[in-house]
Amino acid sequence: MGAVAYTSTLARRDHYLSELEREKQEMRDLPEKEREEVREVFERWGFTGPDLEDATDTIVSNPTAHLEFMMAHELNLSPVERTQARKSAILVGVAAVVGSLIPLAPFVFLSTMGLTIFGGILTSLVVSAVTLFAIGWYKGKATLGRPARSGTQMLIIGIVSALAGFGIAYLVGVAGT
Repeated sequence: MGAVAYTSTLARRDHYLSELEREKQEMRDLPEKEREEVREVFERWGFTGPDLEDATDTIVSNPTAHLEFMMAHELNLSPVERTQARKSAILVGVAAVVGSLIPLAPFVFLSTMGLTIFGGILTSLVVSAVTLFAIGWYKGKATLGRPARSGTQMLIIGIVSALAGFGIAYLVGVAGT
């Protein structure tokens, strides 16, 4: 999971840098077309008349601002630093390990808790469901969303994902026998 996050972040960075070079070339080779694209963005934002022309002139007259404006508002791209790939890999990797350990934890303590395998499965489901809801609730609280809705959404997505994984494992297991 961490490797996928690392490579996908690098791919996003490569895409951004490629588009940056293409945009620079278009600004050199097709300045009127690029100016019109700036105007179109400002028109979408409700600028008209002299305000539209002033805003367009201001952006186009500054090559750095013009390039950043086009990347952000025409292409909807934001810069991706090389260090983001490592950070993303670590975050996703750690989250995957921790996320995998949570449903396994009840099985580690199976005998000390006096549980059968069925009891371990049930305990694992409950612990996982509570954890998923709590993470979703926290996300909703931290992002000014609706905590209960966010918790329920995270819980449902987690349960559906687990059922899909179980179903695929079951089908592969049946097909393999």
